[in-house]
Formats: sequence, C-alpha cells, structure tokens
Amino acid sequence: MYVARTILLATLLLSCASLGFGQKFCRSVHSPYKHTANIASRYDEHARRMKTVLEYPNFDGGGDGFTIYATFYHHDVKLGTTPTVDLTFLFASSQSSTQHARDLSLSVNGRPLAFTGPIQFASQTGHHTTIEQARITITYEKLLEITSGRKAEVRLGSTSRKLTDDNLEALRELASLLAPYSQWAKHGGSSGTAWTVH
Repeated sequence: MYVARTILLATLLLSCASLGFGQKFCRSVHSPYKHTANIASRYDEHARRMKTVLEYPNFDGGGDGFTIYATFYHHDVKLGTTPTVDLTFLFASSQSSTQHARDLSLSVNGRPLAFTGPIQFASQTGHHTTIEQARITITYEKLLEITSGRKAEVRLGSTSRKLTDDNLEALRELASLLAPYSQWAKHGGSSGTAWTVH
C-alpha cells in the first residue's frame, strides 16, 4: 500500500509540474533556508516564461499523508504586474473522495486567513488510496502572512493538517524569490489533471 501511494503521488506531482523534455531547472545551491523541499526554476515553453516550483521529493506514505506544492511565474518587472503564487495542498487518504466536502480554509496563528478568487479541486484514486488537491492563488502579501506565522493549519472538508516548520521555511524561501517582483509592482515598476473550479 505504501508503494502504491508513493507511485500515485509521484504521478500526481508530475501532472502538477507538467515537465517536458528540454526544460532545465536552475537550483539555488547556497540557500540560507533549512528545509527538505526542492525549489527550482525552469523555462515553461507553454507559457514562454520562467517558472519557479516548490515541491517535496519524498512523501510520507504512512497513515494519512499531506504535502504542499507551489509555483509562480517570472515576468517583466517593468510591466508592474502584481505577482501571485499558486499554492496547492495535497491530502492522501484511504477514504473515498466523495467523503470530503469541497471546502477549503486556512488559518494562521489560529486566525482564519481570507483569500479571494476560485478554489480549484482535483482528486485521483489509486490502490486503496485517494489523493485530493485544493489549489488557491494568493498574492505575495498573503504568502507573507502565512510565512510570518508561528503555525498554520489547512482544512479540506472535515480533514485538517498543520503546515510543518519545514513547510513554512520552504514557503519563506519561495517568498524571498518572489520579493523583487512584488517590490517593483508596488512602486510602479514595470496540466494532465482535470481541475474543477468552485
């Protein structure tokens, strides 16, 4: 069951990343942030711009697992576009996906975090295991609200999971990479998975 769950998650993460041949990653070698996630940038041929991806190479297959996945696109800072991050929460469970309500909430230091825009849901079922995803698009400022907290918790239906210190540290590094784009915008500078939007 552990192997089946690991294979299922690996397949799902690949569908999130949508990697193709000839796309090269650029990794930060001397990062001051201490976490086990992989953060790398590559050229997205479909979008025709660079994309930074945060993902965890290993997933806890024991019990009901949880992990995060995040991406943002690089853009010309002269355009003054407000940068955003796509943040995906993945829940692995032995339960059927129909037992989970399509409702997502996030709290930081015990206080609900408000975010606007649609929440995108997807699920994939393998051998006795269902992996459910919920994806939100948040601003750089909302990302800072999450990373500045001492603790954060995400709830999908009746299932709740805490973001670990490792998760928060990885998101802090992602925020540091997004910061230059956010500052320019603030000061006037210039998939294989079927998603359902609610």
